[in-house]
Amino acid sequence: MDIYDILNKYVDLIGNKTYSKYINDLSRKITNGLNEGYSTGDREPKLVDIIDRMVNSIGQLSNRGHSPYCKLTTDSFFIHGSRSQVEFDYYGEETQRELADLMFIISITGNGKKYFEKVSLVQFKNYKKQKRTVKWDLSGDSSQEQLYLLSKFPTFKPRSESLFPPVEYNLTDSSRTLGTYGFLYEPGDFFLVSAKGLDEYMCSRKSIKGSDMIKLYKYLDNKTWFLGSAEFLNFYRLYRFWEEVEFNDVRFLHSWLNTKDIGNCLYANSTHDFIDKYLRFCIGEPTIVSIGRENYPVKKFLFQFINNLRYLPEQRKPDNLNQFIDSYLNYEEDEIREDLQDYPREDIEDGGIGIINTTIDLSEG
Repeated sequence: MDIYDILNKYVDLIGNKTYSKYINDLSRKITNGLNEGYSTGDREPKLVDIIDRMVNSIGQLSNRGHSPYCKLTTDSFFIHGSRSQVEFDYYGEETQRELADLMFIISITGNGKKYFEKVSLVQFKNYKKQKRTVKWDLSGDSSQEQLYLLSKFPTFKPRSESLFPPVEYNLTDSSRTLGTYGFLYEPGDFFLVSAKGLDEYMCSRKSIKGSDMIKLYKYLDNKTWFLGSAEFLNFYRLYRFWEEVEFNDVRFLHSWLNTKDIGNCLYANSTHDFIDKYLRFCIGEPTIVSIGRENYPVKKFLFQFINNLRYLPEQRKPDNLNQFIDSYLNYEEDEIREDLQDYPREDIEDGGIGIINTTIDLSEG
């Protein structure tokens, strides 16, 4: 299929009630899981595990025989065990921190080809109750180092026993949502914030209160942009067929402030808001882009990570992980395969990171 056909089908899909129901179902599973965690008194690591289990329970949602044909699938895995650590320089001192709690991936495919893909690394923080509000503490050395890692992405290298291949990485966060924070709160929700935006907002602050979230939203909203469905398609026409498009057909500004179809968003005020923006490709670093510019270093990092999961001991692999690995690697083109370095080893630890992968298949049905 032509890329313009894919874009047309995607625009039709996001106005479809099946898509809206998928957003509601996915967010409901997560909020119910978080609520269950708070009801039993589970702390942060357990909550991340519950998010993973609840997303995985949604199964598969398909829309066959309708216009447009589509198949939405969310797969979720949690690699249990020690947390995977990376080493980096923190103001002249070598330190190590986990890269993230969860990795959100989303892609658009059609007829065996992957047209778009985004990824976001999310670190979750649990809240502390106060008399009239809630607070998320970022005062400790570990929290400061974690924020430094996810907001600046300095040169880092995974530890030898990590899930990640033990090579040096230099990643750029052009979208400002490769690194993100999820601030959990009762009864079963979270704010999602760009790590870069959070770092800019924090300055000398050592904690974030509930009232700060409104200020953060206003601060980050100025750095958010959206293209409406018609504007995005016209932008593509302009990008590829400038000589065929009349200026009056390209209405870039008509609904930037009123739609959330396609864009780049640095903030979500609830689980539902996050899932909505995640499924509409508004959050994450572009790793595959059929039009425009993709982030090849992040694309290679993601590919190497998923390829490296093959070396987990079979008895420690979550159900269907091998199927996910094979399916993901099958889409990648020869260029990245030639650039891939393999790291077969037996000292790999069991993990400590979750993967949530959503595929929107728009094959001709």
